[in-house]
Amino acid sequence: MLAGAPFLTEKEKACFRFPDQGFADYYGEGMGIGFEGGLSGRLTLAGGMARTERGRFIQNFNIRYPVTADAEALVRQMSAIAGTYGWILDWNRDNPPCVIDPESPVVRELTSLCCQVLGTEAEACSMDGGTYARKLPNAVAFGPGIRGQKKPCPPGHGGGQPDECVKIENLTNAMEIYIEALKRLDVLIGG
Repeated sequence: MLAGAPFLTEKEKACFRFPDQGFADYYGEGMGIGFEGGLSGRLTLAGGMARTERGRFIQNFNIRYPVTADAEALVRQMSAIAGTYGWILDWNRDNPPCVIDPESPVVRELTSLCCQVLGTEAEACSMDGGTYARKLPNAVAFGPGIRGQKKPCPPGHGGGQPDECVKIENLTNAMEIYIEALKRLDVLIGG
């Protein structure tokens, strides 16, 4: 992308070759870290904010890696790729993945409740977002998203954007599910 821009100098183009390769896809293939593992699914990698600081180009990135992946091995691989372009990888924060067994009593109860309210058969699924569930012991991320449902906004819009939206029906179903979930969880784990 930017490495091929005609308005850049050769030195500037060289600076962008690494992000062009490393972030060419969302699954880490360009960094040599493409991985898929069990319950937590496929690794995702996204280039984030970029800036210059004291004459250096700095590229932020976010990796959501499967619970079965070795974070330090991923960093070693990315550092090796970065080094071939003259970049230095500075890994300053790790937020390890969290996966709850879909056969646990809590997940089974919540899944059953969703199926009942929505009038459908569904399975618990792993989402690729970083949620509050990582920070609270025994927490399960549980929200109004319905996997595979067409979004109410056009392609390229919605999730995480200024025009993010949700179907009203999903919100009313979610409210019913949340209220009943609290009652059921109180019985299941509250004693």
